Amino acid sequence: MAPTGFEPVAWVDNMTDQRLTVTVTAAAELPGISRGMAYGCVRTGELPSVRLGGRILVPRQSLDELLGVGGNGARAA
Repeated sequence: MAPTGFEPVAWVDNMTDQRLTVTVTAAAELPGISRGMAYGCVRTGELPSVRLGGRILVPRQSLDELLGVGGNGARAA
């Protein structure tokens, strides 16, 4: 397989797990929805978000609650 120019690094996953917010694109990947649908959910308020400068970020805690998972990624009862 030819290199793509971007090779994921293990510490990036660890750093993402520690962040309090994620991008809308990253938030879309967790439930398996499209990026466009995620931005639509932000626009309607269905997906809580904060705007910092020109960036739209989704609080990780809100996303976990919305998906019904605990902080460690386990499904809540």
